[in-house]
Amino acid sequence: MLLKDLKSAISQIAIEKDLSVDNVIEVIIVAMASAYKKEYGHKDEKIEAQFDEVSGEINIFVKKLIVDKNIVKNPEEATETAIQEMKNFDKSQKPFLEHASLEEDDIAVISSTSEDNLLRFKPERHILLKEAKRVISDAKVGDSILFPLIKHSDYGRIAAQTAKQVISQRLRELERDNTFKQLKEHEGKIISGIIQRVDNNFVYVNLGRTTGILPYQEQIPGEYYKVNQRLRFLVSKVEYSAKGPSIFLSRASSKAMIKIFEQEVPEIAGEIIEIKSIAREPGVRTKVAVFSNDPDIDPIGSCVGQKGTRISTIINEFNGEKIDIIEWSENLSQFIGNALSPAKTLMVDIVDKKNNQADVYVAEDQQSLAIGKNGQNVRLAAKLTGWKIDIKLDQKPQAKINKTEKSSDTNSKSIFIADDKKIKAKKNTKEKNTKKEIKEKQ
Repeated sequence: MLLKDLKSAISQIAIEKDLSVDNVIEVIIVAMASAYKKEYGHKDEKIEAQFDEVSGEINIFVKKLIVDKNIVKNPEEATETAIQEMKNFDKSQKPFLEHASLEEDDIAVISSTSEDNLLRFKPERHILLKEAKRVISDAKVGDSILFPLIKHSDYGRIAAQTAKQVISQRLRELERDNTFKQLKEHEGKIISGIIQRVDNNFVYVNLGRTTGILPYQEQIPGEYYKVNQRLRFLVSKVEYSAKGPSIFLSRASSKAMIKIFEQEVPEIAGEIIEIKSIAREPGVRTKVAVFSNDPDIDPIGSCVGQKGTRISTIINEFNGEKIDIIEWSENLSQFIGNALSPAKTLMVDIVDKKNNQADVYVAEDQQSLAIGKNGQNVRLAAKLTGWKIDIKLDQKPQAKINKTEKSSDTNSKSIFIADDKKIKAKKNTKEKNTKKEIKEKQ
């Protein structure tokens, strides 16, 4: 293959697989080394390949570790004939030295002084120091010598198949590693996906290059998932397994709600508005406490948006879940009062700062609203503020009302009695006048 065509093919594979050109070249040279070893090499040989970017040729080498005769288990077999017994050695090219290119097993053997750990000499893999110095004068124990091998253009079917399998396998591994790195960067962020399959406990989501898993505990209660439905998910965790990267998604977490707010409200993404705290019961209701770092910007208005467009988008994304936007305040009493919205509070009494306990007084007509259905409103307010909240009726205004009612009843009775006396007085006067008129006529 011409150099131009080879580079073009490598670039095309790199683009298709979303890999770097260096990664694709590495895969090719490993595959060529495997094919060469299969066709012309020995099972104990270490065959390596190198790509020459100038000529476009792939050079094949056999790698031999330099060892000393004192550390070998079979010194009688350790002869200085490793080069003579080497097959396919290309004598037209010079070998070269590679420093400190040891594997863990080789390091353990060379550094060991125990007789049990002595190295078994293999001429296909090792070369004695004395023989190595004849080739390269500054060679030392632990280094490796790479001997160039004769190039072959004809490979058998098995060798070609081996190269193909190596290329396919390594490309898949690189793709998995690359996908894992990319998704690991998205951990804790929002990603869009299409519902691919729904099981009893899991929902499988097509994320493009891979499939994400939405576990049952991370699903919104009561939410129905349809195949081919596009939704947004929080990437809660990315793990690497034998089958490749496993991506776990979430829609029920509070962090998913925060990240959706960041996407829909630019002021939050720009850190002009902060989400101080959040309390959520997935699928039912969420309370979000917000604070503006800019006094000219209304935090609640920014989150709601013009004509409620922003908050409507978020509510629709979470299948109609109710969302209360609360203004955060440094004044604890005010913040606790705001947290009980939409109920109106009359007074907040901080009972115990050490144990975070507060009593909130409300009017009688606001009591049920403050507590909420099944205690939901006060429960979310407690989670939002981190305080234990007791809802109590304000008795003082009620007592005043009762006292006023009693006084008004007394006044009405006294008025009635006074009027009754006036009637009796008028009646007596009329009777006297009548008697007087009768006497005068007589």
